[in-house]
Amino acid sequence: MNARETNVKLWDDIYHSSNIGMSYPNDVLVRVSHRLLNSEKHKEILDYGFGGGADFIHFCRKGYQVSGVEISESAITQLKSKLESMGVSPDLQLLTDGRIPFPDNSFDVVVAWQVLYYNDWPGFFAAMKEINRVLRSGGIFLGTMGAVGDFSHTHSRALGDHLYESTVPGQEGAVVIIVDKDNLSKCFPNEKLTIGEFGYDFGQYHGKHWIISYEKGANL
Repeated sequence: MNARETNVKLWDDIYHSSNIGMSYPNDVLVRVSHRLLNSEKHKEILDYGFGGGADFIHFCRKGYQVSGVEISESAITQLKSKLESMGVSPDLQLLTDGRIPFPDNSFDVVVAWQVLYYNDWPGFFAAMKEINRVLRSGGIFLGTMGAVGDFSHTHSRALGDHLYESTVPGQEGAVVIIVDKDNLSKCFPNEKLTIGEFGYDFGQYHGKHWIISYEKGANL
């Protein structure tokens, strides 16, 4: 089983066995997107790897036209049920073999929040190729990458080349990419990046993530 198949099975098992959807969207994403995006200019958003769906619901409530892709059929089923109870008919699609099932230049924004680093390198670059394919010229990419010192880094086994095998309870065996700031330009070559970071340290838990954004076509 390759890295993608391992990650797909792991996350679908997680969403199938329990409803882990958060009640609130990620607070950092809420603040950053408020400053970066405008619902008049950036009308159509793709939530890439929406997971429990709290961020997806936040963007819907802010007036954006939101579509989503996920590797987990269970996550799709759960979020569709939540949205339909709100009177929203969502366009949620299964991400099969890494291909985003939307035409070229479909979205003004692609958000990939705390998802892309669950990859090996071929999977990551294939994902970014697809994201750029569906992102319109002048559109905004907004995502995160796991940083050195994150819980997924300190609870893992090094595989080499910034790849790690997770030992996080419930995520054992997942392959993740963990990088430092100097590696971000290699992850997103030829893009004019805006880079930030966020994290927390509370009890036994600690998180550290890079925030990455760029405008498609505004190359270096």
